[in-house]
Amino acid sequence: MIRDNYATQTELENSLKRDSLKRNHYLANLIRTLNSTKKHTVYALDGGWGSGKTFFVKQLQFASNNPQNFTNLSKDVIEEFNNNYSIFYFNAWEHDNLPALESVIFSLSKMAWGGWELVANKVVNIAEKLIDFPVKVLSGGTATIEDLKASYIKQYIENANKTYNVSKEVCTLIDNYKDRTGKRVLFIIDDLDRCCPSYAIELLESIKHCFNCNGAIFLVCANNRQLQHTVKKYYGEGFDGYGYLDRFYDLIFSLPEPDLDAYVKYCLEIENPDYIYNETAIGLAKVFNMSLRQVNRYISDLMLISDFLEGNSLDMEGNHGRATKNAFIQIASALKIMDPEKFDSFVSGKGVKTLKELATRCEEIAILDRSLGGNTGNGTALIPCYNELFRPNSIKAHQSAEAFRKAATSMGFPVIIDEEKH
Repeated sequence: MIRDNYATQTELENSLKRDSLKRNHYLANLIRTLNSTKKHTVYALDGGWGSGKTFFVKQLQFASNNPQNFTNLSKDVIEEFNNNYSIFYFNAWEHDNLPALESVIFSLSKMAWGGWELVANKVVNIAEKLIDFPVKVLSGGTATIEDLKASYIKQYIENANKTYNVSKEVCTLIDNYKDRTGKRVLFIIDDLDRCCPSYAIELLESIKHCFNCNGAIFLVCANNRQLQHTVKKYYGEGFDGYGYLDRFYDLIFSLPEPDLDAYVKYCLEIENPDYIYNETAIGLAKVFNMSLRQVNRYISDLMLISDFLEGNSLDMEGNHGRATKNAFIQIASALKIMDPEKFDSFVSGKGVKTLKELATRCEEIAILDRSLGGNTGNGTALIPCYNELFRPNSIKAHQSAEAFRKAATSMGFPVIIDEEKH
């Protein structure tokens, strides 16, 4: 299962070999674009929260370190990239309690030069020039001609000189690395949209002012819609956040939506694609339009419930067991993530309306309903089975009711049997 920062090398390799997200061709196009880039360029990888941006760039790192022929991604393209670039991955969110430029420089120096003593020696010349470095003013965010009165002109000139000197030192560091290794540096800046506004803007402005050399290529991974709001919070609501980012980026790559069908199958390791338990999970993931992060939570819950219910023989109770095993547990798990209010109702016996709706929208549930004797596939067979789960001392669905209670309990919610209702 894909878990962004925590993806194992095996998961990365398998996802590339099987093209589990159907994004390998897109990764290949990105690599080809980088291979043809010859000067300082800032690219953006835009995608919503939970869309798999971090995992995508981790795949890029893995492919670079392990060049081979993957599905829709050739070894030749990867080797060309590997000959041209060293990847510097920087999670901005993990460093936003530090000064923006210093945090990048220190991490870069650690990658380029190794031990901490050498790092300190390389950074010290830059650090001396970073004292009172006013990124916002230098960016032109607030200063106007009227503001530059005589008393401020001297300080303004000094700050401009600091910017020039910092940029010179940073570019010298990168050029030295390029001379030593023969490679440029691809800076992958991740999770910028999750940072506090001041850090995010300072980091962007530092990239703009201090890394303007041909040895530095940037790939900024962020939800740009959210990042626009971050810009506005910093400069004011009237500021054009979209225009700011548009001027900053040279090219924006929009991460395509994943193939949920393929991804859920990959997560569940399906051997028999007709097995309705897995097919229902796939159908619900698509109906709810889950993000990759939500799919991961969903599959984790289902796996946990599967372990929790080990030993329950639901097949002994005919339609009630099949409905519970192949529909009700999956529906409850999906609702817990996507609609907590409906989840509460569903595990309390008040989910008939939701069940009808999902039987209409989810083809896999409709197929199951018809296989249980429903004429129209809109829940006519499932609803009686569902109601029986909440009937006190039910004989028809004793095992199924117990399994559903255990499943809901494992999700942190007890099933309540309403004695008065029945």
